[in-house]
Amino acid sequence: FVRAVHPAVMLFLHPLVWLISLPLNGDRLQAAFMLNAMAGAGCVLLTWVIVKRISNTTFALVMASLLGASTSHLLLGSILETYIFSSLALIAFVLLLQADRTSLKSTVPVGILIFGITITNLAQACILYFLKLPRPRLIITFVLAVVASALVLNVVQVGVFPSAQPLYNPDSLTVEKNYRFRLFDAPWRFTGRINLISRAILLYGVVAPEPFVLTQELGTDLPNFRTFKITTGRLNVAGYKGVGDAAVKTWTAILAVAVTLALMNFRKSPKQEILSLGLVLCLGFSFILHTLYGDDPMLYSPNWVYALLLFVAFSFRKWADNRWLQAVFVVFLGMVIYNNLELIHQIMTVSLPFYGR
Repeated sequence: FVRAVHPAVMLFLHPLVWLISLPLNGDRLQAAFMLNAMAGAGCVLLTWVIVKRISNTTFALVMASLLGASTSHLLLGSILETYIFSSLALIAFVLLLQADRTSLKSTVPVGILIFGITITNLAQACILYFLKLPRPRLIITFVLAVVASALVLNVVQVGVFPSAQPLYNPDSLTVEKNYRFRLFDAPWRFTGRINLISRAILLYGVVAPEPFVLTQELGTDLPNFRTFKITTGRLNVAGYKGVGDAAVKTWTAILAVAVTLALMNFRKSPKQEILSLGLVLCLGFSFILHTLYGDDPMLYSPNWVYALLLFVAFSFRKWADNRWLQAVFVVFLGMVIYNNLELIHQIMTVSLPFYGR
């Protein structure tokens, strides 16, 4: 069944799956996997375009490759979930704003796509739009146009797909209570969740940790790969070892330098750092939202990994021609590829006895 928080996602994706299935002898499952992979590739391409506009081809290629090799995009571009499409729509919105295509006729269609896939991501679009063009009346018009259009599409979706839940019926949103994290039930839940979401947003989405493989703990015989595990009085978070440990330490250093450079750039020319500031606020929104809502945050990671990597790219743009900087990023990219493919290998190896033929 399609939850109400995805009010038009079936209308957007179902025709595309059908179209791709035509040369596949009508195999819609394989078509759906292909569409997911194409969305992930689209994210990489748009990221390359955005970074190329502010730097050079080499740096843009490395940053786009880093997005494609990230934990988030390797996983969510390979499984049948809608979050990779959210990422694609959000990156497209950033590209619009970067290109100064800020009129409602440009932003509203992409806003409908963003909201129609996952309603909470409209907040990120509003943050970016308002910082780029701080006109309250414009933003209000944008929101009303997007929500009204999405509600119409939701009516159509419910009519075409009976399993879809109506957004216009408040009772449909009660199911979202099942995904609420009880943050204040105990001190260890609060500190553990803050630790988990901080790591998820800043680290896990780019460099894969060593996951917990849970079975009986979740009441199932099938393996579940998680970034956290709750035991008596403790929320345990995934860690790193080997190449992953070296990669995450390198990434932490890169982030620290990126923040320093962003602060220096903002002091010198705040108007040129508007998009960077918007991306940071989008990360903050994701932190607040998923501290209170959601299960394993890796599922939602495409909603923020794009912002994190674009922020880093924007921060280093003035030094993008430096060969030493490019070399550091290339070496880091190699570590990320090796580490994250090891995660894919582990998932496939552990899952094979349960799903293999």
